Amino acid sequence: MLTRAPGPKYKGSVSTLPKTSIKFFFRFLIVSICHYINELGSELVCSSVISTKEMSYLYNDGQLYYFMDPETFEQIGIEYEAVKDAIIYVKENEPVQIKFYEGKPFQIEAPNFVELKVEETEPAIKGDTATNVTKPATVETGAVIQVPVFVNVGDVIKIDTRTGDYLSRV
Repeated sequence: MLTRAPGPKYKGSVSTLPKTSIKFFFRFLIVSICHYINELGSELVCSSVISTKEMSYLYNDGQLYYFMDPETFEQIGIEYEAVKDAIIYVKENEPVQIKFYEGKPFQIEAPNFVELKVEETEPAIKGDTATNVTKPATVETGAVIQVPVFVNVGDVIKIDTRTGDYLSRV
């Protein structure tokens, strides 16, 4: 059963308690709740377990994105919402890190840096030599990246997938 935390009585809100009392109170409250639940015979997990596994991106069928475990050859399908931030930088058969919570995938992470081929961009305009001038370029995965004006169709560029920024030509 839950009981009151020991210590002097404070009138007013929790914010009037000294910081050490607040920390103690919350620790006591959590321990008390865990103890109460355990007395009822329920199993209690105090921390969530998030696991990460490297898998290869295979393909998408319009609804799900499919990945394969290279060791067991097991394939899983993941919805767009879980992959939307990273999938634009991943080519087929490329490795990605997939995060699982309770055995269910919820997020993928592309490698920090990828090298992708530019498939579409505007040609450079002669005489446009101002510093830091950029133009949009579509890479082979469909992502649109801002690149310097000297980058042409067919060039392979290095991209930081954490920010989506152009780093260099390869």
